[in-house]
Amino acid sequence: MTFAASTGPGTLICPRPGAPLLTRRISRLILSFQKKLFFFISLVNQVLEYAQDLQQWYKSSYGSDINTDIACPLIQDMANIFKQETQL
Repeated sequence: MTFAASTGPGTLICPRPGAPLLTRRISRLILSFQKKLFFFISLVNQVLEYAQDLQQWYKSSYGSDINTDIACPLIQDMANIFKQETQL
């Protein structure tokens, strides 16, 4: 079997123009497998990115401890200032 493969990462195997019928069929099978493999890899990559996004969101979302640590003193200060202004 002879294949004329493009050089470089991520390239697909393509049959030589004058290759025998069996070689072309095998090449199409490999090409189909490679396309499915690339799709699967991209799908896995998207799932991993989504998992990282969820982890980041849970780490720094609304219910996070750091948000309450930062926001509560500010709100308390504002409430105290409003109380002082209304008592004058």
